[in-house]
Amino acid sequence: MNVEFGRIIARSIVCVSIALVTALEAGAALIDLTTLMPIYNNGTSFVPGVPPGWTNIQATNLLSISNGSTLTDGPHNDLNLGTANQVVANVQITTSLANSFSGTFGGFFIDTSSGFFGIGVGAPRLAEQYGFNNSTPVYQALSGYTGGPLFLELIRSGSAFSAEYSTDGIAYNLLYQQSGLSGGSSLDLTSFGSIAGETINFTNLNVVATTATPEPASLALFATGLAALCGFRRRNPNSIG
Repeated sequence: MNVEFGRIIARSIVCVSIALVTALEAGAALIDLTTLMPIYNNGTSFVPGVPPGWTNIQATNLLSISNGSTLTDGPHNDLNLGTANQVVANVQITTSLANSFSGTFGGFFIDTSSGFFGIGVGAPRLAEQYGFNNSTPVYQALSGYTGGPLFLELIRSGSAFSAEYSTDGIAYNLLYQQSGLSGGSSLDLTSFGSIAGETINFTNLNVVATTATPEPASLALFATGLAALCGFRRRNPNSIG
């Protein structure tokens, strides 16, 4: 009886701790895409607005970027995240690009003062893209995506970053991880293709950003629960469940 009661208490501790640690993701909010700020590079610096030859349509739940010229850098639609160092952001995209992957023409990024991190989008593949601490950006094609519905997710935890993708918006696959960025940040939804007529559409942008981190007490509670469960199993090797 005492053993079973102890097991129940230990499991309860673990469940409560997991709930505390995952509360950040549960607080995600759907972003009104008309609140994003479009900026572009005029050759000297980034300025507000949309570059000549490009179309940047913003609706409540649709951001549609089209290239009507051969300019290779389109509008960057920014969402300021301030000093938040705990971020979970995901978005659904569709594209009009039909040719084989030969680079990227759009992307979903987290920009900071010390570099950027994110996922480039082409067809039929994705590309990891990052430039840390003013280093030369890395653009590397990644296999595994062959077309169809696509959801991208970026996660920041302090200076550590993860990029993931999904074809159903539920089960995400890790693309890659990097670490080393610091400071305030912003989300960047952009297009930079050079083929006239290319279009990338962003919908269902969900973001939660906070400076909160798991409290030491919560982590200690989680560790205590795991240790208790392990102890019960060592003492009761025939127990199940």
